[in-house]
Amino acid sequence: MNNDYERIYPIAFMYERNTPRSRYITNELRKFYLNNEPIVNTTYNGLGLIYADALVCFGTDRESKLISSTNREPVYYYEFTYQGRYSFVYNPNTTTPYGVAHHDDLIYLFNISILFPSFQPGDREIKTVERMTKLWANFIQTG
Repeated sequence: MNNDYERIYPIAFMYERNTPRSRYITNELRKFYLNNEPIVNTTYNGLGLIYADALVCFGTDRESKLISSTNREPVYYYEFTYQGRYSFVYNPNTTTPYGVAHHDDLIYLFNISILFPSFQPGDREIKTVERMTKLWANFIQTG
């Protein structure tokens, strides 16, 4: 990716290739996420963020825009930022969450006992369970 990024980035991040616009996008991605540095240990986090934004955020945003263009009801986003003891993504060889991962909010909405313990009164996660339950119950009732 360091040597042939103008060819690889459009493929990896799903945008047009071999155009002035694609070269501009590639350079902006390198500037924003990697500070125009090569991909090395110190820029791995930036590379991970490019993939997260390209594969999760871009698709979510595009889907929301398509739905809202054909629907009279509003489309909402929310960002889940609570980092608890449990996650769908952990730092390698540890039990420490990497950060807040896509769909970690589901841990606090549903009992996923095959992967996570059931939360009990007094567990620090209970407050988040209550907040998430209230948020979604209110949304269901009032939109």
